[in-house]
Amino acid sequence: MGDTHPPPHMELMDTASGTEALHGAWLEPPLISTWRLMEVAAMILDRHPQMAVDLLADELIRQTLDNSPVEGQHRAVHLAMEFGVQLLRLSAERLVETISARIGQTEHPPLQAILIYVCDELVQWQHQPALPRQPMSD
Repeated sequence: MGDTHPPPHMELMDTASGTEALHGAWLEPPLISTWRLMEVAAMILDRHPQMAVDLLADELIRQTLDNSPVEGQHRAVHLAMEFGVQLLRLSAERLVETISARIGQTEHPPLQAILIYVCDELVQWQHQPALPRQPMSD
């Protein structure tokens, strides 16, 4: 029969030097409203649709948190921007796949039908319940 004793406790080593204090949380919400952050992010994406997501996040931080040295806020913005861009990319891919599946076998698909379908999909996204505007200062 197998050993029924629990494994011995592992000794945990403290790897911190003790001389460096942690300044703030690893992730911290930025001191700007989510709406303002989204508005600036949308403007940056409009101007630079092919820019890498990390550079987009850096630009968003520069335009909104430039005076904030809080790294936890910078990390939060980077993660939010990466999530948002990847979600947008995935949604666009699914829309293209759906259109291809519906009319891809048609030799000359009617452009009007494609436009109507795309607009209908975009309107559904637009009608998703929005976050309430936050009263945080910008």
